Amino acid sequence: MTATTVTVKSSTPSEAVPMTPLPWRQLGILSLVSITEPIHFTLVFPFIYFMVRDLHVSDDIRYIGFYVGILAAAFSVAQLATSMVWGILSDRIGRRPVLLIGVAGSIVCPILFGMSQTFAWAVVMRLAWGMLNGNTSTIKTMVGELTDESNQAKGFATLPLCWNIGCVIGPVLGGLLSNPVQNLPWLFGSSVLFKTFPYLLPCMCCSALSFLAWVFNYLYLEETMDDHPFRDDDGNATEEEEVGIVEYQEVMEEGHLIPEADGYPFYGSVHHSTISGGGDHISCTVSSHSADTVPDETSTLLAHTSTMIQLSAGTMVDITTLHDPLSLSGATTPTNTVIRTDLPSKTYGAYRHSSKESAPSASVGLSIALTGDRLRCTIGYALVALLTVMIDEMFPIWAATQPRLGGMGMSSRAIGGALSTAGFLVIYLQIYLYPKAQLIWGTLRCFQYGVALCAVVFPCFAVLHRLEFIDPVVAPIVHLLGNDGLKVFTWVVMLGLLTLKEWCGVLYYTSICILINNSVPDRRYLGTVNSVSYSAASFARTIGPAISGMLWTWSLTSGYPFPFNYNCIFVATGTLALITYLLSLTWDARLDRRAFSKSA
Repeated sequence: MTATTVTVKSSTPSEAVPMTPLPWRQLGILSLVSITEPIHFTLVFPFIYFMVRDLHVSDDIRYIGFYVGILAAAFSVAQLATSMVWGILSDRIGRRPVLLIGVAGSIVCPILFGMSQTFAWAVVMRLAWGMLNGNTSTIKTMVGELTDESNQAKGFATLPLCWNIGCVIGPVLGGLLSNPVQNLPWLFGSSVLFKTFPYLLPCMCCSALSFLAWVFNYLYLEETMDDHPFRDDDGNATEEEEVGIVEYQEVMEEGHLIPEADGYPFYGSVHHSTISGGGDHISCTVSSHSADTVPDETSTLLAHTSTMIQLSAGTMVDITTLHDPLSLSGATTPTNTVIRTDLPSKTYGAYRHSSKESAPSASVGLSIALTGDRLRCTIGYALVALLTVMIDEMFPIWAATQPRLGGMGMSSRAIGGALSTAGFLVIYLQIYLYPKAQLIWGTLRCFQYGVALCAVVFPCFAVLHRLEFIDPVVAPIVHLLGNDGLKVFTWVVMLGLLTLKEWCGVLYYTSICILINNSVPDRRYLGTVNSVSYSAASFARTIGPAISGMLWTWSLTSGYPFPFNYNCIFVATGTLALITYLLSLTWDARLDRRAFSKSA
């Protein structure tokens, strides 16, 4: 006879396997786009104030900052609104076409933005620039598909590295090449074009970099979705038909049919109808509900084939089938059986099913993205994006503030030097140290250790300015160091804290990218899940600067004592990091392993 059982796959970790060589050629091509992404974001920062001023949007300079904020936020707001669309589209038409469209938009929009003659045109072009720039989530998806569990730590480590490199290049281009008629008169002093459009040159250079990236992607980038799980080697949809006696073995009362498909427990009934001669039909009715426990393993009958069926409600069911030639004799009687899966049961019937799976559904993809491990990882991604943008936004402001107000009184050159020094250290941490840490601790613990360390490091910045006010009687080392020595000591401590801050970012940012990919039960929806998480992070980055700015202003003007004085912003970010750490303790350890196989 033919016996069919619904099984619960074991969640026991498999043995360690040797590291698979990374596809460096494909990762290198993706890195070109990854570097251009932060360039597009940061390019305008050095000249955006002067651009808005020259557009004469307001005669009162006190209001220029307001319009600068609108123009600066337009890019992130546009990405927030469209990143999910690009992710869903990449699940349907492939990663490569979406990436090429996004890079093409990054070629055209900067030039049109640089030619702005009105503030409205500048905002529209900046919005279009962000709308057509859905590359970040697509790149993360492609890296997830190009790597496996053995090498994903090194593969994903390239993404923050590229971001940091781009964040250095963007402001340099924007600062050096804006208004070239005045700043570079020996080269562009007689240029009518750049006199008319003083901010076009850096935008043209940005477009040129994107054009170079587009050419390399068009010529050499391979589609990572060629291996659809619902297509055969020739790219055609597969179909399978089985007819015969069916035995439905015991199903657990409540829990996940597939541990990796968290959030989609099977609960309801399966209807089998048969007709004489072996003709039959199977239909399933299910409803999704939450379940907290996942069985470690369930013994099943010996199986010859295993078919993954996606039900109408988005539930993934693993049906294992045993074949017996006698079952195809057609000696069956008409029956109509209802099988309850919420209770142990055994029922016989006959069935016919097709293993042909439909193309990715946007509604199913969003349902997967907004439930279970995916939702938890998305919330974690948004929280670390929020605390990162808050501390990054506030560090230069705090460092430049006078010591009597709680700052360090540093010059812009000193601030830039400190950030650049810490930035160079990130390269080593990202390339060499993170893969080793991930191998020892695991991805989830790397994330947890990163946010836990933030909860300690961020508040330490607030006490740096107190070093120069320490009484030598209390700390004799201050008397030994002298004023100059104390300044050097303060610098060393600051660089140490900045380095620890960057190390935290390496730990939690790289890890959360891996965890999000690991949480996806079906690789067909990688693009959707990554785009949803990126939208959440974009929203956090949009509101983060406003929150930190208001907190800083309020803390300096409220007159309240610690922790509501100048320490407030550092205490707030440290508390946010602690909350993120506590939330991550509720995450399942299975996130260290992929829910989908690379070859699936």
